[in-house]
This record gives sequence, structure tokens and C-alpha cells, in this order.
Amino acid sequence: MKVVFFNGQSKSGTGLLRMWEWFGNASFPVHRDGWRALLKEKERKRFFNNDMFFLSGHYPWTLSSEQLLRSFNAKMVLMVRDLRDVMTAYYRAISYRAMKVRNRDAAPQPAITAYNSYSGDNRQERIFEDMFLGRFGRGGIVPKYFKSGYLPWMAVDFCYVTRFEKLVGSRGGGDDLVQREELQRIYEFLELPQTDEWYRTHALKLYNEFSPGGGAGAYKRYFSKKNIETFERVAGELNRSLGYKKE
Repeated sequence: MKVVFFNGQSKSGTGLLRMWEWFGNASFPVHRDGWRALLKEKERKRFFNNDMFFLSGHYPWTLSSEQLLRSFNAKMVLMVRDLRDVMTAYYRAISYRAMKVRNRDAAPQPAITAYNSYSGDNRQERIFEDMFLGRFGRGGIVPKYFKSGYLPWMAVDFCYVTRFEKLVGSRGGGDDLVQREELQRIYEFLELPQTDEWYRTHALKLYNEFSPGGGAGAYKRYFSKKNIETFERVAGELNRSLGYKKE
């Protein structure tokens, strides 16, 4: 049995990987709670009924988790995204929850309280400033948490690093040819078959029906000049180390 783990920081776009049916593998469901199945023998027997077992989630690196995945000869596909767009997607989640538009968007209560308490034209700017500096007490969305929690996965030999911007295609601010080539590389890494028909019927739907946080470069429509300066101070170097240029 082959274990495949789709991983990434919250709001990085891991849903693009999780929707495996769109990749043409509806017979191989993705288990969002499957991490526990690796830990519990009973759940292992319940879930491991296919030749391939797909996991999906937001799991920061620890030595024990790396060792566990190694024990299963697992492969990981790690989603990386411009941290400015990650923060933008998170802001959208906060505003949706505060306005009760979409209750499924995760956002901590302190962030929602702050959103509702701030007023005026600079509310959006203040929320971003709070997020950059970790004032909501949610480590997973603070840029520095990526450095300790997800950056170590990129050096693991069984991990393939993909990028949100490569997977969304032209409708999401990317490029269709780049999208196709990246999907092919993921398939080759996972040793899965692929055809032109597979691409036409599945891959082109990726961004068509899933829009996490406004697509590539969404931050440009949200960040104020002050936000850009603060982000550069607290996370600019880290973001450039991931391959993203300074604004």
C-alpha cells in the first residue's frame, strides 16, 4: 500500500490537492482525519482498504511525524504559497466569519472580535497588522510559524514541494501550461498514470471550482502601503527564500 500525504500551512491552498477526484482518482478518497489512522491500528484496518491511502491536513514538522511517515514509506506533496496571499486568505476567512457569510471558514474568536470592534476605513489595515505580529494568538497563521513548522518538510527526501501559483492555472492568476507541467511532475513523483483525457476532464477544473482566498497575487488588492512595509519587516526575507519577490 502506498501512503500519500498532502500537506501545507492553513490557507496555503491544500484544498487543490485534497480534491483528488478532480485529478482523476475518485476510487482513492482523501481522508482529512487520516493522520489518526496512521497512529491507531483499528483505524488503520478501517481505512487501508485500497492500494493507495491519501491523507490531507495542516501538520507542522516534528521528528516523530517524519519518522512515522518514513515507517510507511510515505510520500508527501507539500503546498507552498506566497505568504502574503496566505495572510489575505486568512483575512477573508475572518471577515466571512465576522459577517456570518460562510461559517465553514476557520478563524479564531479573538480575530473576529477585533474585526467587529475596529471601525472606519483602516479596519482592514489594522487586522493585517495584527495578523503579521501574531496578536490573535494563532501560531499557524503567523509567518514565522511557517519557518519552524513547514520549512523543515521541504528538506525531507520523501517530500515533493509544489506551489499554489503553479496549480491554479490562468483563471487563478497562473499559467495553464505551467499548471499542466506541474501536475505531470506530481503524478510522476507519485508514480501514477496520466493521459491527455485525464488532463482535459479533471485538471482544468482545479481553479474553476475552487478559489482559496482570491487566487495568486490577491494580496495586491488588500495590502495597504503600511501592510506591505510591516510584512517586509517581519517576513520579507522568509518569503523571498521561498522564491517570492519583494513588492
